[in-house]
Amino acid sequence: MKNPFLIGEHIYLRPLEPSDAAAMVPWMNDREVTRTLQSVRPMNEAHERAFVERVTRSETDVATAIMTRRGDRFIGTAGLTLINWRERHACYGISIGAKAYW
Repeated sequence: MKNPFLIGEHIYLRPLEPSDAAAMVPWMNDREVTRTLQSVRPMNEAHERAFVERVTRSETDVATAIMTRRGDRFIGTAGLTLINWRERHACYGISIGAKAYW
């Protein structure tokens, strides 16, 4: 496990890293994966890298990588957006890009 944030029985969360962008591109260009997401296609690695860099600096967004404990495989993302710390609410999003883990 690398930089675990939250550890479960089968998966753990860790901060997203710019190197994750390459794995995210095919997911974000797959209509089955993104059918419930508010995203615009086509995506490329530069766009995904910019997204990761933006959320890691944001004070209102938290994004994590979903990792398998067995094999340490990156399978998706989860996070909070539009965090309002004072009112204590946010939007939650999750996407499992690796279809084998659906």
